Amino acid sequence: MGLFDIFRKNKEVKKEEAVRKDVRDMSWQELRAVIGEVSDQNTLFEIAAKAPSAMDDDVRYVLRIAIPKIKDPDLLRKLAMAQKASLARFTVNTGVLPQDVLARVLKFGPDDSVMQDAAKYIRDEKLIADVLICQSPLHDDTYEYTPIVKTLIEKVNNIKLLRKIEQEAQSRWVASFARKKLPDEKEYIEILVQNRVDKFTENNIRGAAADELAFSRTPEAAEALLNAIHNDPAWNVRGRALTALGKIALSKEVPVDEDVFIDALKDPEKYVSECAIDVLGKMKCTKAVEPLLDFVRNYQEGQDFTLASAAIKALGAIGEDAVPVLLQEEKNGPANRGFVLRALAATGLPAAFDALKNGLADASLPGYEHEYIAKGLEKIGTEEAIACLKDALETAEDDGLVKTVAGCLERLNVPVDSLEEKKKAAEIKSAKKLLDGLKAIHPGMSEDEADDLVGPGVFQMGANVVHKTKYGEFQLLVAGGRVTGAMQIERVIANIEKWLEEQG
Repeated sequence: MGLFDIFRKNKEVKKEEAVRKDVRDMSWQELRAVIGEVSDQNTLFEIAAKAPSAMDDDVRYVLRIAIPKIKDPDLLRKLAMAQKASLARFTVNTGVLPQDVLARVLKFGPDDSVMQDAAKYIRDEKLIADVLICQSPLHDDTYEYTPIVKTLIEKVNNIKLLRKIEQEAQSRWVASFARKKLPDEKEYIEILVQNRVDKFTENNIRGAAADELAFSRTPEAAEALLNAIHNDPAWNVRGRALTALGKIALSKEVPVDEDVFIDALKDPEKYVSECAIDVLGKMKCTKAVEPLLDFVRNYQEGQDFTLASAAIKALGAIGEDAVPVLLQEEKNGPANRGFVLRALAATGLPAAFDALKNGLADASLPGYEHEYIAKGLEKIGTEEAIACLKDALETAEDDGLVKTVAGCLERLNVPVDSLEEKKKAAEIKSAKKLLDGLKAIHPGMSEDEADDLVGPGVFQMGANVVHKTKYGEFQLLVAGGRVTGAMQIERVIANIEKWLEEQG
């Protein structure tokens, strides 16, 4: 008696019996009977994966019944691997086949009819771009795959992805189809110079045009971007134009005066200045060192730190030409000395070692500044820098600094004895310090005094300043810069005391 008869006459037969059978020996009628009675996804997968060649019309008919029942994407992916590319032919119509499986079919083919099915149903633009860029059957510049390439290109509407396909595709057919869908440079220039600001969306359209002109790298594109930097009334367009012109400048295909970016540092909008700072760092512009340092010098507590932080990063990127200026600034004892040391650390150059070594030993600097310095010493990576890090690991009390230094040494492949014990000892000291600070907080003290005891708040909700610790969160109630009370502080104290007791 065959399985078909078993299921027809005896509905109580165990599903496991069907899986134990060698499904490769089943007829398509028997397969249909089994699949009709089984609902468990894993069992369906086992049957479908072991089924006879999926190229057989009758088997495909049966598997069309099974596939819609399998909703787990991982099982579908496994099934696609088991049945190879032919899976697409009888699954795409169900709408449940994962997009990445369709992409795999398109990448590895080689059955063109199966690939046509996959091209019809794939929707993910990033996956399509990946398929068209990577080495695949579609890169065979023959008529056979031309319709598939056209179908895929028509599905891509993201300009950046189209540009990427045009530039990186290894097939001239693929590149040419992508290029035909891209607006030309003149159209981008026309959009950019319209200078309409009555709608925010129009600002975004001009900004997108600026983004795309970065790929043109022609004198005409550079001139249009320069005009936008100087004249566009929308700050987001000016910033994006700066970034685009910076890419042209870095390509060295069109000469661009670096003063354009230095002048843009004075733009009244923070975003524009930030874009200019980023470009100057990538250009390693020596002339920009002093203007960038001004952002560090002029920062005051409580201000937005965005531009100062960007300037520190840019100075680090400029590197060798920035070090002498930064060292002189550090010797002058600036108010923001920690930021100057951060910039020196970001260079990762041996010339900065002495200043960073002294900074790491300076107890007056906050612990987080020491962490930046430690990472700078890791970048330097010389024997004396490693020795300095090992010394810091022995003497540091702040658990955050200990973890940072330990991570630096581990990445440098420097063996350290009793590393875990050192981490634990530092953590205990840090916990005791925090415990003493929490117990010392009282109404009437200033918010700055409280922050010195327990660290700054993470964010503020009305009058509640939230402080996060590894032992729990607590909130300080603040009015007029003075502490009026605290919430959940007792629970954090109890957690610390319990943890310390567990450590013995």
